[in-house]
Amino acid sequence: MEHLRNILGQWCRKCLCTLLIFFYGCLDSNPATPPAPPAELPAALTFPQDVGINVDKVSSSASPSLALVGSGGRFSQPIAEGPHMASLINDILKHNLSLLSGLEIPVSSTTVNFSSTNEIERPEEFGGGKVTATIKIDFADYDLDGDGEKEGCSGHTAKTPICFRLWWNDERFMAGLFEDFPTEENAGRGRFRISQSGDKDQVVGQDLLMMAIYDHSDAEDKVSDLYGIGSTTGSGEDLPSNFEGHISLAQSGPDETAKKTIRMSSKFSGSGTQYPEFHYIGSWKEDQDFWSGTILQTAVEGLTADNFSNACAQISTANEVARSFCLDLGIDVEGLEFADLPVQDDLALPDDFPESPTF
Repeated sequence: MEHLRNILGQWCRKCLCTLLIFFYGCLDSNPATPPAPPAELPAALTFPQDVGINVDKVSSSASPSLALVGSGGRFSQPIAEGPHMASLINDILKHNLSLLSGLEIPVSSTTVNFSSTNEIERPEEFGGGKVTATIKIDFADYDLDGDGEKEGCSGHTAKTPICFRLWWNDERFMAGLFEDFPTEENAGRGRFRISQSGDKDQVVGQDLLMMAIYDHSDAEDKVSDLYGIGSTTGSGEDLPSNFEGHISLAQSGPDETAKKTIRMSSKFSGSGTQYPEFHYIGSWKEDQDFWSGTILQTAVEGLTADNFSNACAQISTANEVARSFCLDLGIDVEGLEFADLPVQDDLALPDDFPESPTF
């Protein structure tokens, strides 16, 4: 399990390094009821900076000072495996979104496209210095999911849903739509896809597709589905050459007492692979000391997979306790299914996305 964690951690850091270096309603039908006043529009359209759900409580490797999962217990590593992977994948998405953090796009029915040239400070761990990037965004309606029909977007930034196709230095980078206006406090609802092509990196040949589908419109009922498919070659390290994964996160209740659930599936291949498939389900409450989970994984010949179903453990000791504790708290995971592995066509940038900017 520790080897699996190290593999994904190294793989994700390679992805992150490559990305940072290269990309751096309806009216009431009752006439007696007056129509509701129009919603107040934001001063500017901005991109959300985080579409994940915090899982630090059971991710013991996030920070030693924040580690709440007991060490040396039967479930010390299994409890944290899913949250750790979720945090790594979300970190890549957050760094991509951070590249767009300085954009303040006018909210207007006449804003049908947008262009901005920015100087971005590159973090020291990725070489330091500044990178100049030109961002172009087309807000026209288009077919995002490839079903032959456009998404029904407004075509501008003053009314949702808002479609967008984004070019970074005239290269296709991101496509998606906002069903709500994102704010600093609430990411709202939306979905997007991000693509990185390996032929643009001279150090580690790398192809990466990522997708997020999220609904954070209700702060006490949030869901996020994060997807990734990638390959790494020519690194000179003993890392898996291919990875695919889907992590589904759910939160019910306020942050302090919320019930949270992770369902995930991942698949690795290549010379560094010891656990080709890993499936995880885990559930807990933020104000309680218990976790329920199921793990199913495959191991290469000579290794043993640590699999179990519907276990109940105390987080602070990471040791098994009576299942009744988890049943009483409503966190028992029996009946939940692993997340489906992603399909490459679902993550790829849509066909209705020109190679070059439309303006």
